[in-house]
Amino acid sequence: MKAQYKTRNGRLTLEIEGDSEKALFKGVAKLQEIFDSDQRCGCCRKSNLHFRVRTVEDHDFFEVACGDCGARLSFGQHKDGKGLFPKRKDEDGKPLPNRGWTVWAGKAKQAAGQAQADAFDLEPVEASSTSRAAPPIVPPASSGLSKQKRPR
Repeated sequence: MKAQYKTRNGRLTLEIEGDSEKALFKGVAKLQEIFDSDQRCGCCRKSNLHFRVRTVEDHDFFEVACGDCGARLSFGQHKDGKGLFPKRKDEDGKPLPNRGWTVWAGKAKQAAGQAQADAFDLEPVEASSTSRAAPPIVPPASSGLSKQKRPR
């Protein structure tokens, strides 16, 4: 038996073969886990995602990468070397922040919201002697807003 599976975003159409409905079901489940589980980045929530394979010293590393913020979702490999799974849990089996998506900036930032805080530079900024405070906003006299009457 053969079946075709089209991902939710329509970018991929994959073919599955199996000798029974159970085998096809299992094949679709595996494809969904790898190719269809994340439609948006787990850090910035944008949909500019692409598949990437990096080879380091004869070892392949599989990941989905965000083209906007640089975050990535890494995939582990089954011991038999035939299958992949998204790494969403730490070594102790606890769920990772951002559903496993991390931003690399010297070291992986996995704390929830850390990538967003860094992206928007949310550290407090001290006022310098050269900075000027913005003038207060005052409505023009002709608008009628400066002399409002209170209801009685």
